[in-house]
Amino acid sequence: TGAMSNVEQATTPPHLVTAEQLALVLGVSKCTAYRMARNEKVPCYRVGTSVRFSLAEVLSALAGLRLGKVSVGG
Repeated sequence: TGAMSNVEQATTPPHLVTAEQLALVLGVSKCTAYRMARNEKVPCYRVGTSVRFSLAEVLSALAGLRLGKVSVGG
């Protein structure tokens, strides 16, 4: 069927990106990406001494922070 089994889903790591890559996607600086992780605004993973982000998890977390509709125009 093309669907992954439960074992495959449990053992398949999420696609992780660096702070620099996350910053490019979000349109912020690399320092801001790290700050957001440090302040627990976005989830992150520590891989050895490196910090990595799941883009899907970050976007989901940021959607939860949305304050309301943004009015465009007059």
